[in-house]
Amino acid sequence: MSPTPSRWRPYALPVVFAVAALLVRALLEETVALDPRYLVYLVAVVAAAALGGLWPGLLTAGLGAVAGLVRFQPSRDPVFLIDVPTTISLVSYLTLSVVVSAVLDALLRALRRAEAHCRDLAENEASFRLLVDSIRDYAIFMLDADGLVATWNAGAERITGYVASEIIGKPLAALYLDESRQNGAPARSLDQARRDGRAEDEAARQRKDGSRYRSNVVISALRHEGTLRGYAVIIRDLTPRQRSEAFLSSVLDSVVDGIVGMNERGIVESFNTSAERLFGCRAAEVIGRNVNILMPEPYHTEHQGYLGNYLETGKAKIIGIGREVVARRMDGSTFPIELAVSEFFLDGRRHFTGVVRDITEQRKLRDQLRQSQKMEAIGRLAGGVAHDFNNLLTIISGYAQMLLGRLSMSDSNRPAILAVADASDRAASLTRQLLAFSRQAVLEPRVLDLNVIVTETEKMLRRLIGEDVQLHTILDPRIGKVRVDPGQMSQVLVNLAVNARDAMPRGGSLIIETSLIELDAIYASAHSEAQPGRHVMLAITDTGVGMTSDVKSRIFEPFFTTKAPGKGTGLGLAMVYGIVRQSGGQIEVYSEVGHGTAFKIYLPTMEAWLAAPSEGAVREPEGHGSETVLVVEDEDGVRTMALLALQHYGYTALAASNGEEALRVLRSHAEVIDIMVTDVVMPGMSGTELADEARLLRPSMKVMFVSGYTDDAVVRHGLLHADVAFLQKPYTPVSLARKLRSVLPGSASQAARES
Repeated sequence: MSPTPSRWRPYALPVVFAVAALLVRALLEETVALDPRYLVYLVAVVAAAALGGLWPGLLTAGLGAVAGLVRFQPSRDPVFLIDVPTTISLVSYLTLSVVVSAVLDALLRALRRAEAHCRDLAENEASFRLLVDSIRDYAIFMLDADGLVATWNAGAERITGYVASEIIGKPLAALYLDESRQNGAPARSLDQARRDGRAEDEAARQRKDGSRYRSNVVISALRHEGTLRGYAVIIRDLTPRQRSEAFLSSVLDSVVDGIVGMNERGIVESFNTSAERLFGCRAAEVIGRNVNILMPEPYHTEHQGYLGNYLETGKAKIIGIGREVVARRMDGSTFPIELAVSEFFLDGRRHFTGVVRDITEQRKLRDQLRQSQKMEAIGRLAGGVAHDFNNLLTIISGYAQMLLGRLSMSDSNRPAILAVADASDRAASLTRQLLAFSRQAVLEPRVLDLNVIVTETEKMLRRLIGEDVQLHTILDPRIGKVRVDPGQMSQVLVNLAVNARDAMPRGGSLIIETSLIELDAIYASAHSEAQPGRHVMLAITDTGVGMTSDVKSRIFEPFFTTKAPGKGTGLGLAMVYGIVRQSGGQIEVYSEVGHGTAFKIYLPTMEAWLAAPSEGAVREPEGHGSETVLVVEDEDGVRTMALLALQHYGYTALAASNGEEALRVLRSHAEVIDIMVTDVVMPGMSGTELADEARLLRPSMKVMFVSGYTDDAVVRHGLLHADVAFLQKPYTPVSLARKLRSVLPGSASQAARES
């Protein structure tokens, strides 16, 4: 810390110097008889002004003027002397003192300013040095005029690995690669900086340990009054930027959607890997070209107009809004996409980013969903119609058979009744097909080998398709087991074989093939109702006329047929579809006009036991009996027909129209009731709920269910157990009586079941 001058110093200096000058003058006059007059005082003024400035010099001059009037003589007291010469000397002395004091004061102030300036420069230089040394992200150093390193900061040490003592005094070329030094790159950079004032380049450099890094180097020439004094060098390590760019590039390339960047003129600036895959081209083929090359007409022509209108008016049609459009691959093919376009500004310029998603599979799934919903709606309608129709057919068929039993073989009315019974049977077949399509038929599934069903059905198929169609079977013995209704799967094979035969009017080849396949998650994601896992594939392939895409999209619809009137009902393939779906499987069709058709059915495998085969055929029992039967049926006509049929076969028949009435009968009837025959679906209490209540009242009573329309939940939770007796509507008096005998004690079927 600099000493602070005392506030009395400006006054003390003049007094000290004036007294000293007076003593010197007195001494000179006493010893050598010399009168220097004001010369001594002028020296004192110079000394005071030099040390203190203007005011100490002037004050010293004043004190010297007063003291100059005193004359010292040897051996005499001092006396004041004022005369003309003295006055002239005094005026000259004062004038000179003022001038000297002013000059010295000005010099002193200038000197102090120079010292302060030098001090500030030193402090600024130290601060700048501290600032430069604290920067670690950039290498900042100086070169002298010969290109030798003169200074070195901490950032330079971190980036290059050299400490200051190792690099100062060495040429800039020491930081370059060998090949760069050999081709003169360092000298060219210095020459350019010396000539243009600045040189910049981006290239690989070499660290002390020999490793390479990419950097940006800026060299600026330093000149003073036109003379080159050296160079300032700034090196920026681009490794972090390269990592960021590589990371961003990896992110963009890992995105499944195509990402296309473009400027405000529609020129492509970036094109990620997914975009290359979607459009079938390399990024280099697209970058620098207008994005409309990826658009088919009319988008190709209209694009520039859309873009220009947006830039001019700000009204956007797709900016910030996702929409479905059609894109064009480089090979000219088109595909549907979902396009979302956003904009951003960089360096004051507008840019656009387009995110492209291929929605081909989504559209397929959407079409599948619509088709599934349509088929489900048709199935519900068909099932409802079949339910009501079955009740009517039960009445018609039952009374027809009862009448036939009462008419003699020669009765003239017998042919008419037979025609009614035959028409009823054919109508019942139609309702069974409708129920199969709507997945509301009651299946009796078993765990079995699908190859067995194909083998057992093969002989019948050969008779059906005729000799001009060659039938080939390719069966994989390792397919495993599936859980299906064997009768229904045989019906599937028959329907598909007949359909194939009709598609080959001049003969051809029909191949039935089984194999074990694995449906993966990709397949399941593309087929909304499929589950991944092991499946048995049943393929039926013909060499027929094939079908168009319009026909193929409707083949499973009920009553849709391409055959001539009277040649088909249009329910065969609908029935196939329903059976496969109800069995938990998938069915697909592949066809091209003139190249035949292939139906592929996928059934999930069952890791379970093989259902035990029956020990020979059980002879159907006769229908007569003497037991008591309670019939619970909400349809009056069906209930009446059942009562008459049971009475005809010798049974005691009781009736109830609903569950509550049936419970009242069970409570009030004093005698034994051997079996209750109940409809499954009734208003209020369902058949299964009635059975549960009835077993509490009469535990030993048998229960048999009948229905022509089975609710899916009821079937799943009640009727598919092996110990449940079930009779499908429409039924005849004979089928009702025989089913009763198979369930009631004493029949061969019952004995086989209990064993």
